[in-house]
Amino acid sequence: MSTVNNPIFGNESAVEMLKKFIDSTIQKKSWPQFFLLIWPSGIGKFSHAKKMIQEYLWDFAYSDALFLQDYSSEIGKTHTIPVETPDKPNHEIQLADDERIPNYWIREVNARLQQSSFSLRKFVLIENMQRMSNTAMNAFLKTAEEPLSNRFIIATTTHSSQVMDTILSRSVQIVFEPLTFEQMEVFADQNQLFMSLDEKSKKSLIAMSMWKPGMLMTLGKSTESKPEIIDAIQILWNNIENVSFSKVQAQRSLKLLSDEGILSEFIDWLISYLTENDNYQLAKHWMKVKKLMGANINVENILWYGVIQS
Repeated sequence: MSTVNNPIFGNESAVEMLKKFIDSTIQKKSWPQFFLLIWPSGIGKFSHAKKMIQEYLWDFAYSDALFLQDYSSEIGKTHTIPVETPDKPNHEIQLADDERIPNYWIREVNARLQQSSFSLRKFVLIENMQRMSNTAMNAFLKTAEEPLSNRFIIATTTHSSQVMDTILSRSVQIVFEPLTFEQMEVFADQNQLFMSLDEKSKKSLIAMSMWKPGMLMTLGKSTESKPEIIDAIQILWNNIENVSFSKVQAQRSLKLLSDEGILSEFIDWLISYLTENDNYQLAKHWMKVKKLMGANINVENILWYGVIQS
């Protein structure tokens, strides 16, 4: 059985719609050329679009495609898209493994789209467009409104409300959606990260992923590096189902998820689960816990409060 190692899965109808628009534009040499893929992170918008662009360009992808990936999680702060970066040190971003990647800016993107192409078409893919400031969006506006022939701009956003109305009005918006539980099971069964897990553990991770392949991949990689995360999730699940448990163990389990950077996702799923089961009081409590996480308060104290009051 082949294994899947990225979130390029599901949302076939959204991908097919995007391809039909692009194929039609290529054949008729007419609008549209700017597309905005919408939904919260982890659904595979960027991965789907990048794969599709590479299929259009093949050997010319290196010269005729520009990918502006969001490295916020890798650098530990918001990776903004500036109008320009005049000083050379900011032209590259250094990741944790000492890898250096180009830090593209909007005026450079605009200039790239004006250049000739080897494949007779060019693509720009921008991940999380809401990272642009209003100044950067304004600099990008004319390019989005009147791109040259056979120039295609595809952007993703997790929050369309944070994108300027003038940008939104010039885009064809395509909505990606969370997968069904059955689709997520198929995705997990095809992925080597989950092949060693029992059914209960796998289903727990699927539930935590909120039906998003990218998030499931993140959880799978975390449990692969630290198998004890599965035990931590089980302890917390016992807490939710009111099974006898140790509050100290529950706090330690939450701290482990915090250390692995997946606590926020767990609490999001927990709030969703409690709401769906009409436990609004406890859902409200965990919403308060998440709000406290954004304050300057010791994480262990917050988590202890979360366990004691639940």
